[in-house]
Amino acid sequence: MQKAAKYISNSLLVIAALLFLGGLLTDITYWWLYPWLFLAPSIVIQEVLQVPAKGKRRIYSFVYISVVSTMFGIAVLELITG
Repeated sequence: MQKAAKYISNSLLVIAALLFLGGLLTDITYWWLYPWLFLAPSIVIQEVLQVPAKGKRRIYSFVYISVVSTMFGIAVLELITG
């Protein structure tokens, strides 16, 4: 299961990088926002795989996941409205 999750996470990361590079080469408005559609799930999957049982690092992971989820929500909202 973890191997499949890492493969999916890495695939999403590659797609986000390609979108970022494509945005640099074109004149799409908010080009920096669309890679978050793939980057955010990739980061969340990586963080969920590495969350420790308890401790300070666990709190950091949940805060990090919340911030990344917010960026994903903003990107989806921009995709819908723009």
